[in-house]
Amino acid sequence: MRTKSVLVSAMVFSIAALAVCEPVLADLSGPSGSIVAWGRSTWGQLSVPAGDNFVDISGSGSGSMALRSDGTLVAWPDVYRQGGPLYPSGNDYVDVGGGAAYPLALKADGSLVAWDLGYENTAPPGNDFVAISGGYFHLALRADGSMASWGGYDNQVPPSGMPTEGVFTATSAGQHHGLAIRDDGSLVGWGLNDFGQIDVPSGNDYVEVAANGHHSLALRSDGSLVAWGEDRFGMDDVPAGNDFAAISAGALYNLALRNDGSLVSWGLEEFTGVPAGNDFFAISAAAEYAIALSYRPYVGPVNPVPLPSSVLLVVFSVSYAGLQLRRGCH
Repeated sequence: MRTKSVLVSAMVFSIAALAVCEPVLADLSGPSGSIVAWGRSTWGQLSVPAGDNFVDISGSGSGSMALRSDGTLVAWPDVYRQGGPLYPSGNDYVDVGGGAAYPLALKADGSLVAWDLGYENTAPPGNDFVAISGGYFHLALRADGSMASWGGYDNQVPPSGMPTEGVFTATSAGQHHGLAIRDDGSLVGWGLNDFGQIDVPSGNDYVEVAANGHHSLALRSDGSLVAWGEDRFGMDDVPAGNDFAAISAGALYNLALRNDGSLVSWGLEEFTGVPAGNDFFAISAAAEYAIALSYRPYVGPVNPVPLPSSVLLVVFSVSYAGLQLRRGCH
């Protein structure tokens, strides 16, 4: 998925059968902006990096990564540094996934870099990757439409059952399940199914998917939303309308970007107070906070939302991954 959007007036995505996927990466020369964060800041998650030159973001668990227009990376909060660098150096990155605790990045040459708490993990070799989705386990989409999967956080074993036949155009890694879109626009899910999170809806008009915890979320080509799986706090009660441009699934809430640049969130009430405005162009939902890219100038961190300890226990018992989707091709 690209949580980036050029405020999509063209929600008419072609779902033609493809033999090869073209990369849909952060446009380093395109729109850039500042990072806005809201929710809880237990370890400084809302203390976002300064600057107005960010083109992509990814939040997972309790840490985030961002991509600058010069191709460099930044990750926060610094609590994850454990004797090694918090994120890899270099200025040749074009996509980010996961977060500060278990980051995943895609280089301009199509190769992958995966890290876990500051130490390099084993990512699949090759330079034919076009899209990534990272968290408890990592997913990457190759140019031929096939998928690769491997351990992310603490080298967790990826969920079993990932399809190996066919051409796929989008992927999303949840906590213990994965979602993908086939080249005909239909959905497929695999892994844990204790709440029906891989019982995908029918249809062949899907353009984005987002998996997290025990629930799933998808965006149709007409701009409408559908959700399924665990319905705690009303997470499956999607807002009406067909003006949505991007989606992201948190542990206990969902986040969506409308075509007009405004935000909407639903699920656990403490996480649904999105910032006002219609100047947003990218989103990412993490476990107990959310981040977005805005055209507005950088204004510094916002006040965190206080949460009772009982809620925090629920958050971390349900999921430690708040993952954003990456669309590889369509």
